[in-house]
Amino acid sequence: LQAIAIYNTERGEFNPEHPEYGGSIQLSGVMGELMKESPERYARLGLRLPLDAEMYYWTTILRGAFSPGVPDELKLELAQRAFDFPDQGRLKASLDLLAGVVTSRLSDAAIAFIKSMATHVDPTTEAEADDAGSSNSDLLVTGINTIRGNASHTICELICHDRAYAEIFREAIDQLAADSDIAVRAAACGLLLPLASLDIPRAFAFLEKLAQPDERLLASGQAEEFLSVYLENQTDSVR
Repeated sequence: LQAIAIYNTERGEFNPEHPEYGGSIQLSGVMGELMKESPERYARLGLRLPLDAEMYYWTTILRGAFSPGVPDELKLELAQRAFDFPDQGRLKASLDLLAGVVTSRLSDAAIAFIKSMATHVDPTTEAEADDAGSSNSDLLVTGINTIRGNASHTICELICHDRAYAEIFREAIDQLAADSDIAVRAAACGLLLPLASLDIPRAFAFLEKLAQPDERLLASGQAEEFLSVYLENQTDSVR
């Protein structure tokens, strides 16, 4: 913590003989390597990390805490410390960490956070909407790099571990299906298979919403995989 307080700027003077020296980027990189060896120790350090510490320290600890060596209770406590940050780096890292909480149900605060991130708009990082020339792979990459696309991935992972989340996040899932940004909807296609494993008609209704008004998403890899598995016996659902 003393080192973090000293090197709490983005970058100090670069020394090619000691690239680990410098600012928060360099020190957080060293911390990330150490965290691979002692994930729980550094995750607990995150509970004491000052709120005004540089973003790189936070994202390193949040992402490193995804390790199976960190108890779920600690993951949840650590993620909740980052809920009020304004930058997308820490918000996305918190979402990713929550996706790894699989042995117990998330707290009400964590569930509310994920729901709010499913509608989060950041004009400085927002995807370029409705670019007719974008391929489905480009749309997916762009979408998952938004907060809302990241939230859809978190919801997907949680449903895979606990089917109750499909109902808990029903409203958020419906909002993602109707998102105005096709890139976000491309990312949300990842929810098709988890939803279909629970409720096939609901999954088809979800796909129908995703593909309006742009049917390019029907040709996305995730949609094609879903249709190849479920379309044969569900013809009436997509007419």
